[in-house]
Amino acid sequence: MKSVLFTWLLSSLTRIIAVEDFARLLNDASSSQVDSFFVDSANTYYDGYQQAWRYLGFYVDCYTKEGTKVCQRYLLWAAYVDLDYEGGGIGEYQYYNVNSNTWDDSACELRHNNEKRCAKMDCHQPDTTHWKLMGYFRNYDYYDFFEQLFKHEGYCIWNDGDLTDFMYGNYNSWPQGCTATNAYSELDEAQLLYYDIKPTADANMTLGLYTDSACSVEYMGNQTVDDLLQQQQQHQGGHRELRGGLLLGEYLQKWNDALSVYKVCQPCRAYNLYADQGGRRQRELNNNNANDGYFECNDIAGYTDVNQCMKFRTKTNMAYAPLYEVHKATQQGGLLSTALDGQTVLGHPVSSTAEAHKQMNRYAEDEMFLQVSRWMLILSAICLFSVWVWRMWRNSVQRNAQKKLRQPLVDADASIVTPPRVTRTPSSSKQMYSV
Repeated sequence: MKSVLFTWLLSSLTRIIAVEDFARLLNDASSSQVDSFFVDSANTYYDGYQQAWRYLGFYVDCYTKEGTKVCQRYLLWAAYVDLDYEGGGIGEYQYYNVNSNTWDDSACELRHNNEKRCAKMDCHQPDTTHWKLMGYFRNYDYYDFFEQLFKHEGYCIWNDGDLTDFMYGNYNSWPQGCTATNAYSELDEAQLLYYDIKPTADANMTLGLYTDSACSVEYMGNQTVDDLLQQQQQHQGGHRELRGGLLLGEYLQKWNDALSVYKVCQPCRAYNLYADQGGRRQRELNNNNANDGYFECNDIAGYTDVNQCMKFRTKTNMAYAPLYEVHKATQQGGLLSTALDGQTVLGHPVSSTAEAHKQMNRYAEDEMFLQVSRWMLILSAICLFSVWVWRMWRNSVQRNAQKKLRQPLVDADASIVTPPRVTRTPSSSKQMYSV
């Protein structure tokens, strides 16, 4: 009963904070429309700079459709709002640098020399004091999500043409659903192997091998996904770094590293922080906006400071994710942590994840096996030693007994007493003794 009530409360809460608040995002399809907002159930409008989002990772949802088992991979992200926003645009916040693990307050310094509010863009931290969760949202068509991110806000945040080309050129390398390979399991020669996205720790993604057409049962044999899929890809004439190829090995690591910046709080309004020739992190254009022309993002699609959350809302197959589903999904270990009320935390913080726990568990199991093996060896040695001691004692006893048997009953110089001789008379049954 408690479980049913908890599920109902989570579902109701999510519908309140997600559908009522997020679904009323105003259309902002034109680059000239710089005032896009979220609006909550009380018709309160939120400026694009006080809205934030972060990427949470992937999870798997298995269900039955028309009698067939389906295991859909979903990309999950969260939206936030800063109710204390004072209208300072990008210059009201300091941003977390995932490379140096420090807070960058250059926007605050440039805009008002830290004389006004300079809040942390820290919706990724459970103890944030000013960011409030608006809702969870999932995308089953993650191609659309990556495309919209990489050509808008991603282009400006990375500020690296080669990295943008790599990410934008390979987002469609990931399988869209469970896909058959041309290999069979050595454990069962009739068992065809399949592959699909496998969510891993720290909101990372990789490719997993499976033994069923729903990609729900992970393959546990000796073949590795890298070797198997690379051989298949080379056989088909593909290349790992070209559009349409599979991301394996170092390219997979490069992909996951590039997504790290979106695991921390990012403003919905696209921005850019980079150094000009004078060494200051700014870009000044003579436009009237909240940033006085500083830190503008001119993306590859031709937009200026586009609202990335709006692009997710209008250009992708996005739906709200019920809180009870998110709660269940966090048990898989691949989602980053989010705080609902500053106390209730769902998911796992970066670098404290299920994959690490699995490694620790495997290490603990190995250690336990080694300890048990050591004790078994010690006990076996004790048993063998005990058997050896017992046999030595038994042999000693037997030798002593044989030694005693070889000794005469009397001394050699003692008088020999001849026992009485018995004679039997054939004609008589009586025995006659003679001395």
